[in-house]
Amino acid sequence: MRLGMEVIIPPGENRLVATLERVELGDDIAGTLHLRSSLARKGIIASLALVDPGFHGQLTISLFNGGEELFKMSRNGKFVQLVLHELSSKTNFMYSGKYQDSQGIVDSRP
Repeated sequence: MRLGMEVIIPPGENRLVATLERVELGDDIAGTLHLRSSLARKGIIASLALVDPGFHGQLTISLFNGGEELFKMSRNGKFVQLVLHELSSKTNFMYSGKYQDSQGIVDSRP
């Protein structure tokens, strides 16, 4: 997946970023996110989570620069991979939480 905007992260700081792509998962698909290894080699750490069946919207991800140099990446830069998992049966609990239909960066919602 690609960045929806340019990001600049000084060492020791974090930034919320959004994916350029919109995700739309059905009732029999879940996803897991993985940081691209090329970014991990630069000291970038990401807060990655399960993408629930039924979720639709852009994904907001926190990136932390644990490296010693300024991290810069342009809009459209590839930064995470979404691995899709077919469930053995349709879920009984489609995602309908507070982040449904997210657009752009979405801060934590109570």
